[in-house]
Amino acid sequence: MAGNLGKEDSSSVQGVQDPSTIGGSKLAGNLGKEDPSSVQDVQDPSVTGSGHKRPRAGNKSSAETSKYQREKKKEEVKQLKAEIEELEKSNSHLEGQAFQLRMDLKETREEMKETREENINLKIVQKSQSDSIRELGKVKLIASGEKIKALKEEHEQEIYALKAKHAQEIDALKEEHERQMGVCRTPENPWGAEVEMWLQNARKMNNPVETPATASQATSNFDNSDVHFASQMA
Repeated sequence: MAGNLGKEDSSSVQGVQDPSTIGGSKLAGNLGKEDPSSVQDVQDPSVTGSGHKRPRAGNKSSAETSKYQREKKKEEVKQLKAEIEELEKSNSHLEGQAFQLRMDLKETREEMKETREENINLKIVQKSQSDSIRELGKVKLIASGEKIKALKEEHEQEIYALKAKHAQEIDALKEEHERQMGVCRTPENPWGAEVEMWLQNARKMNNPVETPATASQATSNFDNSDVHFASQMA
Protein backbone atom coordinates (compact mmCIF):
# COMPACT_ATOMS: atom_id res chain seq x y z
CA MET A 1 0.00 0.00 0.00
CA ALA A 2 2.79 2.42 0.87
CA GLY A 3 4.32 1.84 -2.56
CA ASN A 4 1.05 2.63 -4.23
CA LEU A 5 0.63 5.67 -2.07
CA GLY A 6 4.04 6.98 -3.12
CA LYS A 7 3.06 6.70 -6.77
CA GLU A 8 0.55 9.42 -7.37
CA ASP A 9 -1.73 9.42 -10.36
CA SER A 10 -0.07 11.30 -13.21
CA SER A 11 -3.39 12.54 -14.42
CA SER A 12 -4.20 14.00 -11.01
CA VAL A 13 -0.79 15.71 -10.80
CA GLN A 14 -1.10 16.97 -14.31
CA GLY A 15 -4.49 18.31 -13.51
CA VAL A 16 -3.06 20.20 -10.57
CA GLN A 17 -0.10 21.67 -12.52
CA ASP A 18 -1.98 22.51 -15.72
CA PRO A 19 -3.74 25.87 -15.36
CA SER A 20 -5.83 25.16 -18.40
CA THR A 21 -7.41 22.23 -16.61
CA ILE A 22 -8.33 24.34 -13.61
CA GLY A 23 -9.16 27.62 -15.20
CA GLY A 24 -9.81 26.41 -18.72
CA SER A 25 -12.33 23.68 -19.24
CA LYS A 26 -14.08 24.02 -15.92
CA LEU A 27 -14.31 27.77 -16.08
CA ALA A 28 -15.18 27.66 -19.72
CA GLY A 29 -18.09 25.42 -19.04
CA ASN A 30 -19.23 27.61 -16.19
CA LEU A 31 -18.71 30.84 -18.08
CA GLY A 32 -20.70 29.55 -20.99
CA LYS A 33 -23.65 29.23 -18.74
CA GLU A 34 -23.35 32.62 -17.03
CA ASP A 35 -25.71 35.47 -17.51
CA PRO A 36 -24.47 37.99 -20.17
CA SER A 37 -25.19 40.80 -17.79
CA SER A 38 -22.75 39.35 -15.28
CA VAL A 39 -20.08 39.09 -17.97
CA GLN A 40 -20.71 42.65 -18.94
CA ASP A 41 -20.32 43.68 -15.34
CA VAL A 42 -16.95 42.00 -15.14
CA GLN A 43 -15.73 43.60 -18.35
CA ASP A 44 -17.06 47.01 -17.46
CA PRO A 45 -14.25 49.23 -16.13
CA SER A 46 -16.69 51.00 -13.93
CA VAL A 47 -17.36 47.79 -12.09
CA THR A 48 -13.75 46.70 -11.58
CA GLY A 49 -12.47 50.17 -11.16
CA SER A 50 -9.05 49.55 -12.69
CA GLY A 51 -10.12 48.05 -15.94
CA HIS A 52 -8.77 44.57 -14.97
CA LYS A 53 -10.87 41.48 -14.39
CA ARG A 54 -11.52 40.71 -10.73
CA PRO A 55 -11.00 37.05 -9.83
CA ARG A 56 -14.11 35.20 -8.87
CA ALA A 57 -14.53 33.97 -5.28
CA GLY A 58 -15.10 30.33 -6.38
CA ASN A 59 -11.79 30.02 -8.26
CA LYS A 60 -8.47 28.96 -6.64
CA SER A 61 -4.94 29.42 -7.80
CA SER A 62 -2.78 26.48 -8.89
CA ALA A 63 -0.62 26.77 -5.74
CA GLU A 64 -3.65 26.60 -3.49
CA THR A 65 -4.98 23.65 -5.46
CA SER A 66 -1.67 21.81 -5.22
CA LYS A 67 -1.51 22.49 -1.50
CA TYR A 68 -5.03 21.20 -1.08
CA GLN A 69 -4.21 18.06 -3.04
CA ARG A 70 -1.06 17.51 -1.00
CA GLU A 71 -2.96 17.91 2.25
CA LYS A 72 -5.62 15.57 1.00
CA LYS A 73 -3.02 12.98 0.00
CA LYS A 74 -1.31 13.31 3.37
CA GLU A 75 -4.62 12.76 5.11
CA GLU A 76 -5.30 9.72 2.96
CA VAL A 77 -1.81 8.35 3.63
CA LYS A 78 -2.26 8.96 7.35
CA GLN A 79 -5.61 7.21 7.29
CA LEU A 80 -4.20 4.32 5.30
CA LYS A 81 -1.27 3.99 7.72
CA ALA A 82 -3.72 3.87 10.62
CA GLU A 83 -5.73 1.21 8.82
CA ILE A 84 -2.52 -0.74 8.09
CA GLU A 85 -1.51 -0.55 11.76
CA GLU A 86 -4.96 -1.73 12.77
CA LEU A 87 -4.77 -4.58 10.28
CA GLU A 88 -1.31 -5.51 11.52
CA LYS A 89 -2.58 -5.55 15.10
CA SER A 90 -5.54 -7.68 14.06
CA ASN A 91 -3.23 -9.96 12.08
CA SER A 92 -0.91 -10.30 15.08
CA HIS A 93 -3.88 -11.12 17.29
CA LEU A 94 -5.11 -13.70 14.79
CA GLU A 95 -1.63 -15.21 14.53
CA GLY A 96 -1.53 -15.47 18.33
CA GLN A 97 -4.90 -17.19 18.35
CA ALA A 98 -3.78 -19.53 15.57
CA PHE A 99 -0.59 -20.36 17.49
CA GLN A 100 -2.61 -21.05 20.63
CA LEU A 101 -4.99 -23.24 18.64
CA ARG A 102 -2.04 -25.17 17.20
CA MET A 103 -0.61 -25.64 20.69
CA ASP A 104 -4.01 -26.76 22.02
CA LEU A 105 -4.38 -29.16 19.09
CA LYS A 106 -0.91 -30.56 19.72
CA GLU A 107 -1.66 -30.98 23.43
CA THR A 108 -5.00 -32.63 22.61
CA ARG A 109 -3.28 -35.05 20.24
CA GLU A 110 -0.70 -35.91 22.89
CA GLU A 111 -3.46 -36.46 25.47
CA MET A 112 -5.36 -38.65 23.00
CA LYS A 113 -2.17 -40.62 22.35
CA GLU A 114 -1.56 -41.07 26.08
CA THR A 115 -5.20 -42.06 26.61
CA ARG A 116 -4.99 -44.59 23.79
CA GLU A 117 -1.80 -46.05 25.25
CA GLU A 118 -3.41 -46.19 28.70
CA ASN A 119 -6.43 -47.98 27.25
CA ILE A 120 -4.17 -50.50 25.50
CA ASN A 121 -2.21 -51.12 28.70
CA LEU A 122 -5.45 -51.43 30.66
CA LYS A 123 -6.78 -54.01 28.20
CA ILE A 124 -3.52 -55.95 28.49
CA VAL A 125 -3.76 -55.89 32.30
CA GLN A 126 -7.42 -56.94 32.20
CA LYS A 127 -6.63 -59.83 29.86
CA SER A 128 -3.76 -60.91 32.10
CA GLN A 129 -6.00 -60.75 35.15
CA SER A 130 -8.73 -62.71 33.37
CA ASP A 131 -6.23 -65.38 32.35
CA SER A 132 -4.86 -65.52 35.90
CA ILE A 133 -8.36 -65.84 37.37
CA ARG A 134 -9.21 -68.57 34.86
CA GLU A 135 -6.03 -70.48 35.63
CA LEU A 136 -6.59 -70.02 39.36
CA GLY A 137 -10.12 -71.36 38.97
CA LYS A 138 -8.80 -74.39 37.14
CA VAL A 139 -6.17 -74.98 39.82
CA LYS A 140 -8.77 -74.63 42.58
CA LEU A 141 -11.12 -76.98 40.75
CA ILE A 142 -8.39 -79.56 40.33
CA ALA A 143 -7.34 -79.13 43.96
CA SER A 144 -10.95 -79.46 45.10
CA GLY A 145 -11.36 -82.64 43.05
CA GLU A 146 -8.16 -84.07 44.46
CA LYS A 147 -9.19 -83.09 47.98
CA ILE A 148 -12.60 -84.70 47.56
CA LYS A 149 -10.94 -87.83 46.18
CA ALA A 150 -8.51 -87.92 49.11
CA LEU A 151 -11.34 -87.45 51.61
CA LYS A 152 -13.31 -90.21 49.94
CA GLU A 153 -10.35 -92.56 50.08
CA GLU A 154 -9.73 -91.64 53.70
CA HIS A 155 -13.39 -92.28 54.52
CA GLU A 156 -13.27 -95.65 52.80
CA GLN A 157 -10.12 -96.54 54.71
CA GLU A 158 -11.77 -95.55 57.99
CA ILE A 159 -14.83 -97.66 57.18
CA TYR A 160 -12.61 -100.60 56.25
CA ALA A 161 -10.63 -100.19 59.49
CA LEU A 162 -13.84 -100.05 61.54
CA LYS A 163 -15.18 -103.16 59.83
CA ALA A 164 -11.91 -104.97 60.45
CA LYS A 165 -11.93 -103.86 64.07
CA HIS A 166 -15.52 -105.02 64.55
CA ALA A 167 -14.70 -108.33 62.90
CA GLN A 168 -11.75 -108.77 65.22
CA GLU A 169 -13.88 -107.93 68.23
CA ILE A 170 -16.57 -110.38 67.11
CA ASP A 171 -13.96 -113.08 66.52
CA ALA A 172 -12.47 -112.39 69.96
CA LEU A 173 -15.91 -112.64 71.56
CA LYS A 174 -16.57 -115.90 69.74
CA GLU A 175 -13.22 -117.28 70.85
CA GLU A 176 -13.87 -116.20 74.43
CA HIS A 177 -17.29 -117.81 74.33
CA GLU A 178 -15.90 -121.01 72.91
CA ARG A 179 -13.14 -121.02 75.53
CA GLN A 180 -15.64 -120.57 78.33
CA MET A 181 -17.81 -123.31 76.91
CA GLY A 182 -14.75 -125.59 76.65
CA VAL A 183 -13.86 -124.97 80.30
CA CYS A 184 -17.36 -125.89 81.47
CA ARG A 185 -17.56 -129.12 79.44
CA THR A 186 -16.02 -132.45 80.52
CA PRO A 187 -16.19 -135.95 79.04
CA GLU A 188 -18.47 -137.06 81.86
CA ASN A 189 -20.60 -133.93 81.68
CA PRO A 190 -20.55 -132.41 78.17
CA TRP A 191 -23.08 -129.77 79.20
CA GLY A 192 -20.89 -128.16 81.84
CA ALA A 193 -20.80 -127.78 85.63
CA GLU A 194 -23.79 -125.46 85.84
CA VAL A 195 -26.01 -127.93 84.04
CA GLU A 196 -24.77 -130.71 86.34
CA MET A 197 -25.62 -128.68 89.41
CA TRP A 198 -29.03 -127.92 88.01
CA LEU A 199 -29.66 -131.60 87.36
CA GLN A 200 -28.60 -132.57 90.86
CA ASN A 201 -30.91 -130.04 92.40
CA ALA A 202 -33.71 -131.28 90.20
CA ARG A 203 -33.10 -134.84 91.35
CA LYS A 204 -33.15 -133.86 94.99
CA MET A 205 -36.40 -131.98 94.60
CA ASN A 206 -38.08 -134.81 92.73
CA ASN A 207 -36.74 -137.72 94.89
CA PRO A 208 -35.93 -136.84 98.51
CA VAL A 209 -35.16 -140.55 99.24
CA GLU A 210 -33.78 -142.31 96.24
CA THR A 211 -35.28 -145.73 95.50
CA PRO A 212 -34.93 -147.95 92.45
CA ALA A 213 -38.24 -146.60 91.20
CA THR A 214 -37.30 -143.05 91.91
CA ALA A 215 -33.91 -143.64 90.35
CA SER A 216 -35.47 -144.82 87.12
CA GLN A 217 -37.85 -141.89 87.28
CA ALA A 218 -34.93 -139.53 87.87
CA THR A 219 -33.16 -141.00 84.90
CA SER A 220 -36.27 -140.48 82.83
CA ASN A 221 -36.52 -136.91 84.09
CA PHE A 222 -32.87 -136.38 83.35
CA ASP A 223 -33.32 -137.61 79.81
CA ASN A 224 -36.32 -135.36 79.32
CA SER A 225 -34.53 -132.35 80.77
CA ASP A 226 -31.51 -133.17 78.68
CA VAL A 227 -33.62 -133.15 75.55
CA HIS A 228 -35.26 -129.89 76.60
CA PHE A 229 -31.92 -128.25 77.32
CA ALA A 230 -30.50 -129.49 74.02
CA SER A 231 -33.45 -127.99 72.16
CA GLN A 232 -32.85 -124.64 73.89
CA MET A 233 -29.15 -124.69 73.08
CA ALA A 234 -29.94 -125.45 69.46
